Amino acid sequence: MPPRFTKELAERTLTLPVGSSTAIELPFAASPQPTVTWSFNGGKLPDPKRFKTDTITAMTSLTMAKLVRKDAGKYSVLVENEHGKCELDVTLLVLGKVASNEHLYSPQQMVAITTYLQYKQ
Repeated sequence: MPPRFTKELAERTLTLPVGSSTAIELPFAASPQPTVTWSFNGGKLPDPKRFKTDTITAMTSLTMAKLVRKDAGKYSVLVENEHGKCELDVTLLVLGKVASNEHLYSPQQMVAITTYLQYKQ
């Protein structure tokens, strides 16, 4: 059976304050047991001491601890076996005080950004 997510996420965009922690839990169905790969902006997850993945028989999760502003971005999970794959993206926004070494933009330099989330199966 090709992998499929068995429950929709309530929110595909998470907005959290600096220093907070959260977990994304995604139940799935697949046979045989699939391989699960989590990524951040198309690459490796941030700090492995703060970001942990876990996959059991019918569930995968990503736990994020002590968030910092650099953790904001697109988190993707790919669940695949010999019969197919499914993928889901979650956007994380991290709000908090701007560090003194971060470059600030004036309003004239700011551009509106629209994020589109797509459910792939």
